[in-house]
Amino acid sequence: MTSLSRVCLAGIGIAALLSASVTASAKTSIDFYFPVTVQGALAREESRGAHAREDFPKRDDEHFLAHTLIHRESDGTARVDYLPVTITRWPPGERVYGR
Repeated sequence: MTSLSRVCLAGIGIAALLSASVTASAKTSIDFYFPVTVQGALAREESRGAHAREDFPKRDDEHFLAHTLIHRESDGTARVDYLPVTITRWPPGERVYGR
C-alpha cells in the first residue's frame, strides 16, 4: 500500500468516526475542511513536525518553508498556493529532542 493510499484511508476512517459523533454543523465543517487538508498535505512533499510522510522523510525548507493556501475555484476545483514565511526571532531548524 502506498503512502498516498494510507493517508487517504486514514483520513476516511477519521472522517467517518468524527461524523458519527458530531452535530450537523460540525459535520458540514468536516466535509468541507477534510478534503482541503488532505490536498494540502499531499502537495507538501516533505516531513515537517506532525506532518510526516514515509515517501518524503526529510524537511525541505528550500521548497516548503511556507504557509499552504488552498483556494476553491468557481468550477469547484481547488488550487494550492504558498505564502512565504517571514523569519523573525528563531530561524527554522530540525526538531531534535533529547540530544
